[in-house]
Amino acid sequence: MKDFLVCHGVPAEAVVVEGDSGSTRENALAVAKLLEADAASRHGHIVLLSSEFHMRRALACFRKSGVQAEPMPWPDASKRIAYYPDRWTVFCVLSIETGKMLYYGLKGWT
Repeated sequence: MKDFLVCHGVPAEAVVVEGDSGSTRENALAVAKLLEADAASRHGHIVLLSSEFHMRRALACFRKSGVQAEPMPWPDASKRIAYYPDRWTVFCVLSIETGKMLYYGLKGWT
């Protein structure tokens, strides 16, 4: 993602990468801690870049952890669904995401 952002004009020094998380919830909590430690970030523009099918759950997790990010969904499944051989994969990904949304909701993480 950092390379993607830099290629699209974001200065490399403006991108902070959190790479220790194993889940969306862990990532949201870790990013909240990073932002808390960096007082300057309170005045910056926080954008959550994620796949469109993942954005609803990710944004809910980030907001629950105190990060008021602006959602920037990236078309992933909607692009791949147009290619017939990828439709089954997209169906599986969306099914898994639906299960994760339910699980996160039941745990109170979103």
